[in-house]
Amino acid sequence: MIDTKIPMDKILLIGDTIIDINTEGVLLGTSSETPTLVITKDTETITHGGAALVHRNLTKLECSHEFVTNNSLVTLNKKITTKHRYWCNKHKLLQVDDRDNTPITDEESELIFEYIQRSDANVIAIADYRHGLLSPKLIELINTSNKIIILDSQVSQSPANHHMYKHIYLTLLNEHEAEQYVSNVSWDNPEELKEGLYKEIDSLHFIVKFGKLGCIYFDSKTSIQHRTHSVENPVDESGAGDAFMAGLLAWMQKGSSINEASGWANEWARRSVMVKGANPPDD
Repeated sequence: MIDTKIPMDKILLIGDTIIDINTEGVLLGTSSETPTLVITKDTETITHGGAALVHRNLTKLECSHEFVTNNSLVTLNKKITTKHRYWCNKHKLLQVDDRDNTPITDEESELIFEYIQRSDANVIAIADYRHGLLSPKLIELINTSNKIIILDSQVSQSPANHHMYKHIYLTLLNEHEAEQYVSNVSWDNPEELKEGLYKEIDSLHFIVKFGKLGCIYFDSKTSIQHRTHSVENPVDESGAGDAFMAGLLAWMQKGSSINEASGWANEWARRSVMVKGANPPDD
């Protein structure tokens, strides 16, 4: 196996902040106007999600890092994406998103990259939620950096963009994201998955997350499966990927290899599904 321990005294995390609103209601019945459920609002919480949730997890794990996000360096001419989820009896009924996926301007991209280059952090951790902060221009500039790049780019309503990034040290994907590049994504056939990812993405190492099963770590010579202990009745799975990324970075900073840190990241993600909303796990 390739030696996967790297110095990570300080990490620069960059990514889109998302405002997460969770409204919990009590069921009243069905509407007299249309065949839809009617709930009355019981509680409502507002938290910072997306890359901000990775940041909050890193802070809880006492990981030395700095965070670059919407309006943290320059005032961007775009609104922050908001995701409003409606719940009843622990079931999500509806999600309403108010998105602005417009890429930031080339000038804004250059200002952010200048800051990245001046930073004393030797690792750039990219949490790309596809809401415009990681613009094509900023990605192009980051590709010229001599810093270590760890990438987690989300595929939801947008097509995959991992191939736009170059010289990546470590790429994180979930099962669905891996399917954008490999036709047969299977826990039981890691070698075929590894071969397909190395053909499509310019990365030295990979981790593919398989939800309740765990994750698989790949380098050019090795495939190692890390099973997780499943949670029988998860409360909220929406922030598990953010918790995984934070757990991985924190334990790598403590001196663990990628492979060793993968197991710890599994556990931190497992704990995260036991708390409501976009929040780090309880102690």
